This record gives sequence, C-alpha cells and structure tokens, in this order.
Amino acid sequence: MIPTDALDRLVEKADVISQACRQSNVEQWDIVGIQSYSEEVEIEAGKISLAGGGGEGGFGIRVVEDGRFGFAHVVDVKNVHPAIELAQKIARISPKIEGFELPSLEPTSKVGGMYDDSIIKTSSEELLQTADDILSHVASSNEDAVVTGGGIEISSTASCLISSSGIEESGQSTLHSLGVQLSIDKETFSSSYDQKSSRKKLDPIPECIDNALYWAEATQNPLKHELQSEDSKVVFTPSSFSSLFRYIVPNSVIGERLARNISVWSNKIGEQVIDPSLSITNHGRLEGGLASSSRDDEGIPTQILPLIQGGKLTNSLWSVRDAAEMMRDGKVESAASTGSAFRSSYQSPPSTSCSEMIFETTRKQHSRDELLEIIDTGYLVQSVMGAHTANPTSGDFSVTSSTILRIENGEIVGPLAQAGISGNLVAALQSNVELGNEISVRGRYHLPDVALQSSIRINPA
Repeated sequence: MIPTDALDRLVEKADVISQACRQSNVEQWDIVGIQSYSEEVEIEAGKISLAGGGGEGGFGIRVVEDGRFGFAHVVDVKNVHPAIELAQKIARISPKIEGFELPSLEPTSKVGGMYDDSIIKTSSEELLQTADDILSHVASSNEDAVVTGGGIEISSTASCLISSSGIEESGQSTLHSLGVQLSIDKETFSSSYDQKSSRKKLDPIPECIDNALYWAEATQNPLKHELQSEDSKVVFTPSSFSSLFRYIVPNSVIGERLARNISVWSNKIGEQVIDPSLSITNHGRLEGGLASSSRDDEGIPTQILPLIQGGKLTNSLWSVRDAAEMMRDGKVESAASTGSAFRSSYQSPPSTSCSEMIFETTRKQHSRDELLEIIDTGYLVQSVMGAHTANPTSGDFSVTSSTILRIENGEIVGPLAQAGISGNLVAALQSNVELGNEISVRGRYHLPDVALQSSIRINPA
C-alpha cells in the first residue's frame, strides 16, 4: 500500500526545503512533511458500495524572524521558493511576540507501538472480505438488522520534522479504523453507531460491531408511558461521555485559555475543581496511542503530565508560541511548552492541544450493572448529538439522544424514543462521580462508563 521508500523520499524533499530556507536567509524555520496512503471499503444500505484508495501529503513551512512568524504550505518542492517568500511576507506584517523562538534540540526516546506491518500487508481483497464478513455477522445475529453505513479503512503515514535548530525527527505510523451504522426497522425504527481505531490491525469482527447491534436492538419499541422532564442521575457510556468530555475538558486546561480567563477553570490552579477521587492525565508517550509521539509538532519532547490530581487542577497545556505570547501580554509570569503543540495537517501551523487523556478514580470501579444499581433511577446514554455546542467557558451543554434507556430500581426498563440532555459537566463532576471498570479508547480519550448524580437534566421527547 505505502511505497517502501516513502519516508526516505519525504525526508529528501524536506532537506531541499531546508536548503531553500538557508538560501533565503530565513532567521529560524521548521518544516513538517506528511505523506499518507490509504485504502477503504464503504458500506451502504447493507451492501459494499465503494472500494478505493489514494495518497495525499505535502509540507508546512513556518518561519520566525524577530519574534514574528509566518506560515505557508506546499505540495511540490519545485514551488518552495514562492512558499518561503509568502511565509516571510506574512511574518513581517505579524505582531511581534517578544521572546518567541523556535525550540532547541532536546533528547527524547521513541514511543513504540506506532507501526504494524500487518496493516501494510493487508490486501484490497482482505478488506472486501472483512466487509462481507461484517455484513454476514450482522445478518446472522439479527435478520432485521441492516448495516446502513460505515466502512473500513487502513492507512499508513510517513512524517518528518526538521528545524533550523537541529531537530530532525521522522517515522512511520499505521492506522486501522472500522465503523458501522446499524438500523432495525421492524415494529419501530432504531439505529446505532459504533467504531474502533487502532495502530494495530483490528480483529475481523471487533467488539464495536456487537455493541452497535446491542444498542440498535435495545432501543426498539420505546416506552409508552410518559416521563416528565427532571433532574436525573445518568450513566454515560464511553461513547456518549467522550462527546461531551472532548469539547469541555481539554479546552479548559489549555494554558492560553486559562490565562485569558475564557476557561471554566481560570484562576483555579491548585484548587479543587472536580471530585477529590478523580484524576486526569495528559499522556503524550502512550505506546500505540493515536495522539502519542516522541516529540510534539514543534519538536519539544512529549511527556506524561498530570493535569488534575485528587480533584485539584495542577497543570495546564502549553505550546512554545502560546507561552511566549501570554508572557508578552503579562497574562502569566512564566510559562513553558509542555510538548502539547499539534498540527491538524501540514496545511496549518501548530496549536496547543491534548495528547492521550486518561480519566481515573481512586474509588472502587464498577461494572455497568453495578453503576445502574448505584444510580437506582435514571438513564443510561450511549450517544449524543450536538455536543459541539458545549461551552468550555462555562461547562454548560445541551444535546439530544436517541440511544437512551430508562433505569428503575437499578435495572433497564426500556428505551426512550428521544430525549434532550442538558446540564453543566464541570458541576456534575464535582461530587459523587462513579466510574466503570472497563476503559474504552475513543480517539485520544481513555474513558470508562461514568455515573453522574447531579447537575444533569433529562427532557424526554
């Protein structure tokens, strides 16, 4: 799938750009190069609808001159000189950030588990067979269930980072992703989605398939009796909790947002912000992590950083540029990169973001059945819609769910057709939070089931 010399060719082209930066007398520069190759099979309406593949990539060029930075990107290195000139032109009209310089080379060690040769060796025929096996598995499990959407993708990415300060980092990574949307249209219509991604090759029928099937079945035949809008206890599965968590918590621990007083936890370093039993760690060096690496996208070594310990906010996330800018503006007395600069692609400069976020408790962790017994009466929620509207400045959210089950006396009594779910996630995390005993990886978030017992309101449709 990926050419065996892809990484070598990428580094060679990055060297061409670095030479051009020197010829243009750029004061400081860094170059990120990315080349990805993928193959995929799409499923629609119970059939394989498309098989395809391709590659894409290019180079991002950041220049820094006298505390000012500019950025440009290029696909073909033949066009590198106009791109460098554009980056320089942008830098000269950009605001000066006193003290902003690209980082120097610091030693680090490689993070393992990023590459699986068996993914590379997966053939197109194997992908098609896996898709067919999934369709057969669903049909044999429930004759009324249909895979209405989803697919399988394998990819490999070669990347490099080279800077004027001597940073030279390169490597290859792989990814295997699978997701399915399952629907059942029998007495009523129900639908559920689940997915899984890994640096290693997935099982032919990963557990996400049966999980999606369970929720499609469990949400058939909604309860007939009326339920009133109420403040309620809720067990969120990793799928639903990650949707809310990702829009509120990571943004709330970014140093620049804390310094600008636009985080719900601004001015609270060292203070209790959530339940004393809870901790959140930003793990930049997790083996096989989807957001782990030996260096961040500015070349700073990554680290394992406790953000919240015993419920207290202890640290925040910084990139080199954000730290320099906030000190220039007098927002903080001191700040330094935590190895938390990431690029969404070669087409954008780095910005501050989290790595792998791990959510843990010092209390006993429970099975899902035990969590239902703890809340006694309330709801179990698998997925939510509209989480992107959650407010990281306040912690408020308002979402809807069509995969929600009613809990009475610690047991599931049936599904709701749909419900609104609103509240304040930060307030809900401040006390009486119970966690499940099985961790699920949802992108860069490592989360269990989470039982919240306050500050959540359910409005059945």
